[in-house]
Amino acid sequence: MNCRGSDVRLEEAEGPLRELLWNRALRAELGAASRQWMDIYYQEAAMVEHYRRAYLDLFEAPHRFHVRRFVGHSEPWLAVALPNHHWAARKRTNSPWRTLADAVRAR
Repeated sequence: MNCRGSDVRLEEAEGPLRELLWNRALRAELGAASRQWMDIYYQEAAMVEHYRRAYLDLFEAPHRFHVRRFVGHSEPWLAVALPNHHWAARKRTNSPWRTLADAVRAR
């Protein structure tokens, strides 16, 4: 379950889903906030313009692609490294085949 502001593993989803099932006001509020966020950040015309601008930048200003997008050390860690850690841990935890393959490789 993943919506704006939440990241719940499937194994941990029962509690939040039950709470959402029984709390109509919470569902409505979260739904409205999520809809607003989507309307702001995922408007089709805006997304098309982002891609159009990116392709134009590729040709007109290729030097911009070497400029860091993140400020400091925490932004890239939160945006890239932390999600990678989450997914790696989930993959290790939820994959019996990976455990078996790792055991065979260790021999």
